[in-house]
Amino acid sequence: MSLAGLAALVILVPLLLWALSQNQSTAQNNPQSTVTTNGPTPSPTAASGAFTPDGTAPTLQQCTSMINIPCYSPEEIQKAFGLTSLYQQGYDGKGQTIVIVGAGNTPNIENDLKAFDKAWGLPDPPSFKILQPYGPPTPYNCDSVGEPVDGLQLENTLDVEWSHAMAPGANIILIVGPNKEQTYFPIPKDAPLCGLYDLEQPVNYALDNHLGNIVTISYGGSELGADTDTSVDKANEQKEYNAADSIFKKAVSMGVTVLASSGDNGATNPNDNTNHNSYWKTPNVSWPASDPYVLAVGGTSLTVSDPTGTYGSEVTWNNGGASGGGLSVLYKEPSYQQKYISNQSMLQGKRGLPDVAFPADVNYLLYESNDPSTIDVSKWPHWNLIGGTSASSPCWAGILAIADQMSTQAGGGPLGYVQPGLYSLQGKDFHDITQGDNNYQHVAGYQAGTGFDLVTGWGTPMSDQLVPALIQAVQQVGNKP
Repeated sequence: MSLAGLAALVILVPLLLWALSQNQSTAQNNPQSTVTTNGPTPSPTAASGAFTPDGTAPTLQQCTSMINIPCYSPEEIQKAFGLTSLYQQGYDGKGQTIVIVGAGNTPNIENDLKAFDKAWGLPDPPSFKILQPYGPPTPYNCDSVGEPVDGLQLENTLDVEWSHAMAPGANIILIVGPNKEQTYFPIPKDAPLCGLYDLEQPVNYALDNHLGNIVTISYGGSELGADTDTSVDKANEQKEYNAADSIFKKAVSMGVTVLASSGDNGATNPNDNTNHNSYWKTPNVSWPASDPYVLAVGGTSLTVSDPTGTYGSEVTWNNGGASGGGLSVLYKEPSYQQKYISNQSMLQGKRGLPDVAFPADVNYLLYESNDPSTIDVSKWPHWNLIGGTSASSPCWAGILAIADQMSTQAGGGPLGYVQPGLYSLQGKDFHDITQGDNNYQHVAGYQAGTGFDLVTGWGTPMSDQLVPALIQAVQQVGNKP
């Protein structure tokens, strides 16, 4: 079974056990870039006004009062991470396209996005397309893995709504990848068809068809595979890793940034393809986030200091799920980590992840018409709270779409392979997350600390400062391996 069939989405579903437990969802798991040598000169095409909610969705205060859990709107996340001033300058991702790699059903996603946008005063994306290059999803039943809702459908909705919330001016393309193994493995007996398989195929499809310069993946599974893997399984896994690595390297050559969630199981991951509540007892990391050509996005828990979303503080996300992170057993330490991380003993010559982070606690408001409300169905039907690094990666994708817009309008091109430039900043213009760990399921993980760590990477973005600094850093360092 393809490793991408494992989970990276934590769902908070209607109250009681739903609101208090982590449900593993199987929805987890262009021309070559050129940049100028001068710093970006702002030249926005048109200022985007403030995005004003219409009052039809629950507020942070209401969620806190009713279920003792804060819920964050796009407006609050935008403000907390310095996006509001970028919108006011006209930088909202215009002219860019975010490609989302997904799987499963998409029956109501266009209408749900419209309802989401209407509630938050967001514009509809200039273009939103759903592509099914492998045909409709193979029939499946996610209840067979304990899911009270359709996890794949929920993942699609999350990725679309929150990447759009970060970059309201960007185009969105959702590629529905296969939810049945096609290439490397026969599907294990009793394994549900509730994952994304052969994920390198939709990524390659996006590259070959020049769909966009940002590709985000909210899926993953342990580099170690399953504890029932045979020698043949291991050999096939390696074939898939090799094929995907070539495709991710191809993305680099084309100026395309690929991002992936680092996982929701802290320092470990599930070890059973049919039981996602069984875990490896030794530290391991999630693939494809571990691939050095992929920007791995971990998770934090955010506290705002007032109801408008003023940034307060962050700690490592370890609440129901935990920020995936650690050391790869597949990949050596890439040059950007060798050069810019002072504590080399931490990495032991191996690829360390995540690279960056974004909030992953179950605080994101999501509109999904196929699900009941998690809050008060009589007042706010279909409004759900959701979290996981499945939210973190698409949010970072939106921020990078804004960076690509700013770079392009300054006469450069898409940033593409941002890792060398990003690491060269050595944490400048990031919120450095220094508290918490990613211990999980009795597996000892890693401690957050000053600078880069194996829990939240360099931290979370101060976007209004980081975006222009990152553009300049990529210009100076380059975006080639």
